Amino acid sequence: MVLLLGCDCSLAPDGGSYRAVTPEKLTGSTSSQRTGQHDFEFTWTFDATSFVIEGNAIPSDLITAMLGPDVKATKIEGAWEIRDGIICFVVGTEDKVPARECSMRIYSTGPIRIESSEAQYVF
Repeated sequence: MVLLLGCDCSLAPDGGSYRAVTPEKLTGSTSSQRTGQHDFEFTWTFDATSFVIEGNAIPSDLITAMLGPDVKATKIEGAWEIRDGIICFVVGTEDKVPARECSMRIYSTGPIRIESSEAQYVF
């Protein structure tokens, strides 16, 4: 009998029990899932250095975090990188210079999760 065991021991930088997310794991991901009580119509896509969120009903917590309060949008796009368990976004906007920056906690509980102030987005 042969028994092979393996594990992914890359824990979150804060020593928590969630696995850290690497850029390679997020690149190529697409999600339209959000936790919470409300239905939304949107798609969030990542490539190696940029992201796009688009749809007729992008969740307000994402719009507020990335573009500011009282803004409406059907598309948000920009650059991203992961630093120490935090995903950092830079969003270029036509009417705001310099570009807007925001960050959110990112971790993996099996699926990858990005956590805003109001919900989790699952990839």
